[in-house]
Amino acid sequence: MKILITGAQGQLAWDLINAQQATSFECIGLSRKELDITHEDNIQSVLSEVKPNTVINVAAYTQVDRAEEEKDLAFQINGLGPQLLAKQCNTRNIPLIHVSTNYVFDGKQTQPYREEDPTHPINVYGASKLEGEIHVKNECAQHIILRVSGLFGKHGNNFVKTMLRLFQEREELNVVDDQFICPTPTCDIATSIWQIIERLSTATQKPQWGTYHYNSSPPVSWYQFTETLLEIARTHRSFRIQALHAISTDQFKTAAKRPLNSVLNCEKIFKVFGIEQRSWEPGLRQLIEDLLR
Repeated sequence: MKILITGAQGQLAWDLINAQQATSFECIGLSRKELDITHEDNIQSVLSEVKPNTVINVAAYTQVDRAEEEKDLAFQINGLGPQLLAKQCNTRNIPLIHVSTNYVFDGKQTQPYREEDPTHPINVYGASKLEGEIHVKNECAQHIILRVSGLFGKHGNNFVKTMLRLFQEREELNVVDDQFICPTPTCDIATSIWQIIERLSTATQKPQWGTYHYNSSPPVSWYQFTETLLEIARTHRSFRIQALHAISTDQFKTAAKRPLNSVLNCEKIFKVFGIEQRSWEPGLRQLIEDLLR
C-alpha cells in the first residue's frame, strides 16, 4: 500500500515518515518544490505518476501571526490547496487524510471541543484552515479531517524550541497563563495517523469518514507547560533564566488573537479507531533530551 505525504519538510511530515518504518506501508514524502498543492496540474501529474492508495496532506501555512499580514498566501495554501488536492483525490477514488487545527474554534467554550461544535475562528490562520476543511468535505467523499493542537517536535520551529532558546538568552520570561491547550508531540500525531490508515485498510465495514480530534493530555496553560519544560530542561543543563512570570492574554499583545480554550475532546477517535490519548510529558522529556544532549 502506497502512501503519499505532502509538505514533506514540515515538522509533522518528518515524524510521519519516521514512524512509517514501523508499518508495512510504502511512504513517499514530497516537498513543496516536488508537489505544490496550489497548482492543480502539478497535483494531477504527481498523482498519475505515484498512484498512491492514500494521501496525507500536512502541507500548510502555519505562521499564525504573520498570516494577519499575508492573508492571501495563507488562504492560498490552507484553503485553495486542500480544495484542489481533494478534488483530484476524489476523481481518482483516493482517500485523503487532511490535518487541520484547533484554531477553527473561538475558545469561548469552557469544555473541550467536540467535532460537531460550531466553528468560529478568531484569526486569519484559523479561518484559512477552516476554509480548507470545508473544501475537503465538499470535494472528497473519502476523507478524514484530523484537528490537532499545540504541536511540538524535533524538526521545524515550535514552542519548545523557542523556550529553550529564551531560557539561554533571558533572566526573566512572561508566559500567558489563561490560554489552555493540550500540547501534542508530533510523533504522537504521526502514530495516530498511521493507526487510522491501518484501520481503514483492514476495515470489514464501511469506513466512518469525517472529522476527528486528537491532542495529548492533560490540558495546561502555556505558563504551566513552560514550568514543566524548564524543570525537565534543568536536569540536562543550567540556563540563564531565573524567573517565569504568569501573565494574562491581555498583557501579551500579538498580531493574531488566540483562543483561551483550545482543548479538543478525543472521545470520537477512540470510539471509532481505538486511539487513546497519550500524555504529552514523555514526548516532551524525549524531545528535550534529543535537543540538549
